[in-house]
Amino acid sequence: MIGINYLKNIFISLFILFYNCGDSSEDSSSIIGPGATGEPTLAVEHQEGLSFKINTYNFPEAKYIQIFLKHDTDRLTFSESTNGSIGAPSFLQSDSSGVHLIFDLSTPISGNEEIVGLSFSGGNYNNTKIIVKNLYIVDQNDNEVTGIQYGTLCYLDKGIIDQAYNNSSEPLADWQPSGEYVWDYTFCGYIE
Repeated sequence: MIGINYLKNIFISLFILFYNCGDSSEDSSSIIGPGATGEPTLAVEHQEGLSFKINTYNFPEAKYIQIFLKHDTDRLTFSESTNGSIGAPSFLQSDSSGVHLIFDLSTPISGNEEIVGLSFSGGNYNNTKIIVKNLYIVDQNDNEVTGIQYGTLCYLDKGIIDQAYNNSSEPLADWQPSGEYVWDYTFCGYIE
């Protein structure tokens, strides 16, 4: 029998692979973002500096959402949260492994919603990842909701993206460092 963690890793790998596919003539400014596929998605999205939002796209009805964001707490320190369109988290805790969030909603949500804003502080956070490690959702009938896409956001060298979109005739592994770092969700597998 295949273990649940193994299946989750396959699903996340397929999600990343799905977003890596595309017309090789595209430049990195035209990468399709979360929610563009029509699939139910929970996405951590970079805003500016070290500010992020967790958004839902094409979400099924949900009244309870539990999220664990794993990140390198030696390089990024959680600072604060700001309410999204659904209000404040019912539970929010930052510890040495990441940020734990729970939303226990009196009125279920669905569709496209801003869940919460998160701010961090940090110095050198090159090659840092923010990973949606655990996601648990319950609908208004107390049934677990499955089939939600989610993944990783990372701060990586833009050379990886340039190689993928501008040097597509060469292997992606042959990317050259540019020294310019950007937040991205498609090529996080290329950094440790």
